[in-house]
Amino acid sequence: MINASTDTELALERIDHLMSGCELCQYCAQPMTLNPRDGSLWFECTSLGARSGIQLRIAMHLHDRRLVEMPPSTVLAA
Repeated sequence: MINASTDTELALERIDHLMSGCELCQYCAQPMTLNPRDGSLWFECTSLGARSGIQLRIAMHLHDRRLVEMPPSTVLAA
């Protein structure tokens, strides 16, 4: 059984791995950032931050965006 502390460490490790070497969007060269959306954590271009709905769906194909896969019991403080 994995405890919550180990899950949090694993989650942070996954975030660090995603962020290393991908500091700028490959399409528009804007910085990348972590954003919570719909109960998931995304590593995405900052230009997507203020978008939602149809604007986000269109822009997702024009900018970098990656889902951060988190262990099920992970809770990250904001």
